[in-house]
Amino acid sequence: MIGIAAGASHRDVTPDFPVPMGGYGQRVTSSEGVLDPVAVTALVLGDESPVVIVTADLISIPAAVTRGIAERLSVHGWFDAQNLVVTATHSHSAPVPHDPSGASEATARFMDLLVSGAVAAVEEARATSRASIVVSRTGDARIGFNRWRPDDASMVDTRVPVVTVIDEATHEIVAVLFGAGCHPTTFGWDNMEISADY
Repeated sequence: MIGIAAGASHRDVTPDFPVPMGGYGQRVTSSEGVLDPVAVTALVLGDESPVVIVTADLISIPAAVTRGIAERLSVHGWFDAQNLVVTATHSHSAPVPHDPSGASEATARFMDLLVSGAVAAVEEARATSRASIVVSRTGDARIGFNRWRPDDASMVDTRVPVVTVIDEATHEIVAVLFGAGCHPTTFGWDNMEISADY
């Protein structure tokens, strides 16, 4: 256990307009609705020059998204881009976060929504930061399988590192950060509704 200032927040970044979806090359049209929302979550750890962890329900995080978040947060004296980590849950049913060609107006709109949501979540996480305790353990999740050898349990690492951030005063959970090597393809390429996949 260690003591640290911590805060967490999240924002819904589900677009209310059709947008190209990531995850499958067979998709050639934009989304046709929303199955469930996609969100961005921020965890801020530390007082001066805190570590900022941002997770989004997306297939991946392009460098342009990370740069956009860092640029908008650079107005804060406490923010250091070297301490920013941006990651994705790897949803195959979420919007594409960036179009390098600039051809997709919908993707550009979604990227702005995503970056704005991430920045707002980080700012709120920082503003609500409080004395916390961090506890780490390793869990075990036996839900995965190897798609090439599904009957071979030895092909899957079931260990899941878990970090729990607990409010020191109230003992309420501030955030749970975990890592699991997964490839979530809950829906196939023919799903055209936006989803966080999990």
